[in-house]
Amino acid sequence: MPSRGYQRLREFSDLCMELRVAKAEGDLPGLSYLDSARGIHSLAQKLPYELHERWITHGCNYKRDHNVPFPPFSEFVDFVDRQARMKDDPSFIFPVSYSTSFGPKQPRAPVAVHKTNISSQRFTESQLEDRDSDPTKFCPLHKMPHPLQKCRAFRTKTIQERKAFLKENNICFKCCSSSTHFAKDCKSSKVLAKKELSYVPVIGWMWYFLEIVFCKRKWEEDRNTVIQGLHNLRDYPEHFWFLIHCEGTRFTEKKHIISMQVAEAKGLPKLKHHLLPRTKGFAITVQSLRNVVSAVYDSTLNFRNNENPTLLGVLNGKKYHADLYVRRIPLEEIPEDEKECASWLHKLYQEKDAFQEEYYKAGVYPGTAIVPPRRPWSLLNWLFWASILSFPLFKYVASMISSGSYLTLAIFALLMVIVSMVVRKMIGVTEIGRGSTYGNNENKRKQA
Repeated sequence: MPSRGYQRLREFSDLCMELRVAKAEGDLPGLSYLDSARGIHSLAQKLPYELHERWITHGCNYKRDHNVPFPPFSEFVDFVDRQARMKDDPSFIFPVSYSTSFGPKQPRAPVAVHKTNISSQRFTESQLEDRDSDPTKFCPLHKMPHPLQKCRAFRTKTIQERKAFLKENNICFKCCSSSTHFAKDCKSSKVLAKKELSYVPVIGWMWYFLEIVFCKRKWEEDRNTVIQGLHNLRDYPEHFWFLIHCEGTRFTEKKHIISMQVAEAKGLPKLKHHLLPRTKGFAITVQSLRNVVSAVYDSTLNFRNNENPTLLGVLNGKKYHADLYVRRIPLEEIPEDEKECASWLHKLYQEKDAFQEEYYKAGVYPGTAIVPPRRPWSLLNWLFWASILSFPLFKYVASMISSGSYLTLAIFALLMVIVSMVVRKMIGVTEIGRGSTYGNNENKRKQA
């Protein structure tokens, strides 16, 4: 809102009060998100610049005086209410007068300077165009030298407005950091994965050459390996996404019971729908990639009706309906200290657990849902390539049938059955029930 938009500030204050009342009634558990730094940050961004800076000062003083990690939402509401009443007080609204009289210009004394040696470097027109087309150095919204990802005006836009702006400026939807490729060609994802995946034929070998960071899930052995892999990514020539699963393994009821026993022993709140996050890998990742990665995207994926999708089910034509909830958290909001970062991660998972509970009750996540439209061109593209690749196979099968040799047909059918069984066996590994024994106390006893 504008710096002198006092009426809008009053309306914003009334809206915050309504949210506080709704939160206190307890009918909307998702509003507990407003007591977090990210919840208040999304509202504080709507304040005028000078009030936003004043809130930062007020919040820091509140944290120091009350010894809390962050001021509650009620304190933010009281702050906005006080500022709105003060700004909207007619007793202190003074008329602004402008002087239109101009005196005679004073002659400027000549200034003598010595010659200064300057760099002979000159920017060509093509170099200036390259600089202006790089979203990491030049904001296409303001035409100013700051990154698009850190542009506050861009971040306040709606999702649809952002998509339209990125499309208009030919910027990748996925990384928002390049105008030289599109989202479908963005090959910038890295991941922290278990070492066993590197032995998987073809896929594991490809991951190895793509500089994926592998770990044995034994922190004493993994620490130096993970740190070295992350430091190598700091100088990576392209923009990338780094994927990390903080729980470390798939969710099963047995692992959940063991994880909650650990939480009880450490005095941590129990989680109903998640395992206890493993904080060391996340803290090292944040420390190693700070000033390189701009934000953390907290993603929660749910399949409706408690379905457990498998690749085999997809190939059999079974439909799965998924809901994805994503929150963008600027890296500046995550503490640098390892212990504080661990505490922050535990609090994040408590919020995720509350969102999950609300999803199970209401069937939807909080906020406005975005349903991507169907893409007919993707279907046509798939049909085109499926037809081209399937034609030789159908032609070969037709020639086999026309040959009339029963022995040849029997051998061919047997080979197809064997191949089908092997493929189904390999695909069956994707089932949730085939998860590893990582996080299982019984497995640790056997190893001991």
